[in-house]
Amino acid sequence: MYAPPEAPSRLAALYAAKAEQLADTDLSDTFEFLAPPVDPVQVGAFEIRAVPVDHLCPTWGLRIEAEGRVFAFTGDTGPSDGIAKLAAGADVVLSEESWLDSPGQPSGMHLSGKQAGAAAASAGVGKLLLTHYSPWTVQEHSSKRPPKPSTAPRSWSGPTPPTRSDHIGRSSNPGRRAGSASAPASRGR
Repeated sequence: MYAPPEAPSRLAALYAAKAEQLADTDLSDTFEFLAPPVDPVQVGAFEIRAVPVDHLCPTWGLRIEAEGRVFAFTGDTGPSDGIAKLAAGADVVLSEESWLDSPGQPSGMHLSGKQAGAAAASAGVGKLLLTHYSPWTVQEHSSKRPPKPSTAPRSWSGPTPPTRSDHIGRSSNPGRRAGSASAPASRGR
């Protein structure tokens, strides 16, 4: 299992409710814990690259390529060079949108919709999907009131309406040709 350094102890804590049990819990007979690889990993037709992003603990986004198509997932992250590396020319980016667009947000934690939209637009992304809405970024709603709209449209060329069922916003970038495999030069690391 590719995971951050603290993964073995965090997973063991799921099995051990008390400190005495935790001392005896060893998952190495079930899992081999490995640091995320620096080089891409091939899994069938998929080339998977882990890219460090900016969060409170060691965190990686994933860039998955197959047959000239690219899907990228930011994971939890604040604005970082890793996002540009993940998203460069991607067909689809699944990005978190946990923060409201307001000054003074802590760094190295999460993105606002505006930041996610700007990063996707800058990277020449084909479609932007938004997820990881937090209670403070979505209005309390009933079936009569839709979720609060994303702030991504302020920096993204297409509409980003959140869906009611799963709170994932969808947007297309009309400036990018559908199916284009060309990618702009990656900025950052």
